[in-house]
Amino acid sequence: QGELEYQTELRWVQLEPSESVVAACVDALLGILASSHDDPVAVADLVCLVDREEIGLGVARRLCEMQIRVVHTFGIGNDEKDAQEDGRRRKLRFYKGDARVKVTTIQSFKGWESRALVVQVSNASGPKGLALAYAGITRLKRSDRGCFLTVVCSAPRLREFGQTWPGG
Repeated sequence: QGELEYQTELRWVQLEPSESVVAACVDALLGILASSHDDPVAVADLVCLVDREEIGLGVARRLCEMQIRVVHTFGIGNDEKDAQEDGRRRKLRFYKGDARVKVTTIQSFKGWESRALVVQVSNASGPKGLALAYAGITRLKRSDRGCFLTVVCSAPRLREFGQTWPGG
């Protein structure tokens, strides 16, 4: 909240239950690309953090349909064991220098940062959900080239907090 000492574009997108979280996340990622005029954000700098794997997989699929290259950490397989094994392999190949949009869970991104971040929050019902939302929001990396943080929130509990943000 308040003025930051470096150029930061903050946005809060509060969703109604009937609105598509996947579509809102994709729109937020594309919005960051469109709004970075002076020093454009590279696709490789875009990160989408989600609190549920099925949402992240949906975002990755939608971006692929749009011919946007994506790397994600979500396992895909014929059964749960195959999916878990695939997820482990994907996490090993997931790195910040990859030239694709990165989509992963908030938990998987702990310790990392990005200057262009979309954080999806659907659960803020208790301390654990609020802590996870906080962990995601604090992954924004300071950059003299400007920073972009959009929160896509479908948690009604955070609606009032989101109204304090630009676009909230």
